[in-house]
Amino acid sequence: SAYRPVAITDDTSFYTAGDGRGVLSVPSGSPLFTLFEGSLVIPGSMPDLLMAVRETGEDLLEVAESVTALADGDAIVVSFRNFLLIAGCRSVREESPGVCLLAPCPVCSITGMILAAGLQSPCTIEQVQAGPGSDDLVVHFRVNELQDILDSALG
Repeated sequence: SAYRPVAITDDTSFYTAGDGRGVLSVPSGSPLFTLFEGSLVIPGSMPDLLMAVRETGEDLLEVAESVTALADGDAIVVSFRNFLLIAGCRSVREESPGVCLLAPCPVCSITGMILAAGLQSPCTIEQVQAGPGSDDLVVHFRVNELQDILDSALG
């Protein structure tokens, strides 16, 4: 059957209808993305997009002393230096280390949403580093081709 995107509404939590193939959840960064929609400019070029990610973390959300975003092929690494919410990251990761990959917090989620919107391609979080002895958060994203995601879901 042909792929049909799911219509996401404000109350969408799970999508398990007969024509669906799994669970759909609204990204936790979606309310922030909507709130800042008027002030967010999503560029299409990689250098400008990485700058937008930096500005969002530093100036808009004000969650880190500094933010760097680097791209290498289909990998993007975003580092939040002196991340103000690091205590929450550590607490969550102590209870469930994989939760950051499955249900990222709003900060990591909106970062991925900005990347996906600018690149016009899905982005997934592959690794989150919030180690002891440092207040830095490092998030590794992967840019995915939509067809690859569909093939893996259907395969």
